[in-house]
Amino acid sequence: MSKAVKAHTLTRGWCYQTSTRIVLQQAVAVHHWKQLGQAQMFYERYWYSKPQHVNALHLLGAIAHQAGDHGLAVELIGKALKINPRCVDAYCNRGLALQALC
Repeated sequence: MSKAVKAHTLTRGWCYQTSTRIVLQQAVAVHHWKQLGQAQMFYERYWYSKPQHVNALHLLGAIAHQAGDHGLAVELIGKALKINPRCVDAYCNRGLALQALC
């Protein structure tokens, strides 16, 4: 592989990692400001690029709960917990969603 191809590959990888990290940062920021639709869009974009990312899946569930879709929230947060059963925040949000179903 030529130096130019290696450099291009490294640059593309770095840009991809940076852009996905920025998407997650944007999602958290707009979620903090209660812009749920926009936050959901950013979380989904991030989750599609990294489907095993626990926080993106968990926070999509938190948005579903905040939007009143408690069943979907329980489902999404449950999937996040299967990936990482040590995510304490996910248990808290799942509990809130389950409580809202009662």
